[in-house]
Amino acid sequence: MGFTAERRTGIAFSPSMTPRLAMRPRAPADGGGNDGAGRAVLDGGWWPRSANPALELPGLVLALQARGPADDHRLIVHIMLEAAGWDVHPRRLRVDGPDDIREVQLSWFDHLPAGRLTAIYADGRHVDLFTLPASTPYAEAQDALGTAAR
Repeated sequence: MGFTAERRTGIAFSPSMTPRLAMRPRAPADGGGNDGAGRAVLDGGWWPRSANPALELPGLVLALQARGPADDHRLIVHIMLEAAGWDVHPRRLRVDGPDDIREVQLSWFDHLPAGRLTAIYADGRHVDLFTLPASTPYAEAQDALGTAAR
């Protein structure tokens, strides 16, 4: 598996907009993440507005954290992404949330499945999303987001 590394940090002082995110319904014991038992291939889909991770990822991180349990384990600490389709590949991302300011580790890979994004919570749970290219036409994106969430 190829790995793309760049040493800079993407800085985003606040999420630009609410992410276009469609998630599968959570099971009652799910708590916003998955324990691996009976796990779906994807947890949902995400349609960023641009190919700039510093603009797009903070809002996604905050939206995913809002779905988690109300404790420190709900924090996203690491995101793994396919390198293709993104303008830059920073190793860390500053996220200004309502309760804290921190950095999230980013890992970029050349050989992940197309559009795959995995967000990892502090307790090891993870969320797998299908990421659509920003240039996807609206109707096609809506269909794909719905399919990914099922």
